[in-house]
Amino acid sequence: MTDLAWIDATLTSARPQALGALLRYFRDLDMAEEAFQEACLRALRHWPQNGPPREPAAWLILVGRNVTLAVHVAPAASVAGQVLVCAKSPFAVTPESATDADPVLRTVTWRAPLVVPTFC
Repeated sequence: MTDLAWIDATLTSARPQALGALLRYFRDLDMAEEAFQEACLRALRHWPQNGPPREPAAWLILVGRNVTLAVHVAPAASVAGQVLVCAKSPFAVTPESATDADPVLRTVTWRAPLVVPTFC
């Protein structure tokens, strides 16, 4: 194989498993594909110097999930942390009170645990 052809072959063979796992995790095809593409970009940066990991599909799943969570969910979770002031507060947001009108808040409250400051 040429110098980067092995990476292409590895990514191509790992794609169905990685994309399927990311789709099951995020339950959103666009987000799963974006996560896989970001993981592939990181693989292209790291694998030529370090070689492929033992389980390329698992590596792609882990990196894709972590990068996507850091980009999409973490900023929304910090906003939700500011919104969820106190669990005892009548203004606390719960998964039941999040409506379809606010999909970001619904996603954050569904995926993230309730943020309760220590002063409550």
